[in-house]
Amino acid sequence: MSPPTATIDRTPALGRPSAALVPLQPGDRVDVRNRFDGRWTTGFRVDAVVADDDGYRFKLRRLSDGAVLPALFDEDTVVGVR
Repeated sequence: MSPPTATIDRTPALGRPSAALVPLQPGDRVDVRNRFDGRWTTGFRVDAVVADDDGYRFKLRRLSDGAVLPALFDEDTVVGVR
């Protein structure tokens, strides 16, 4: 008999769905949680997806000037835009 499965609610406190619920691919438009004030900022695209022991992290490109940001962003700080 297989063990029971559980659903984990990964909705951040700010009420936006976690990126972990929606698979993101390079080229997808995303909003990013601002590290300073917790607000969501628009205008980014996934440039690369990096898998590690903690899940997925994302390299992002800013749409306004095409610059690739130097930091990797965790799943809970990036959400896909429809």
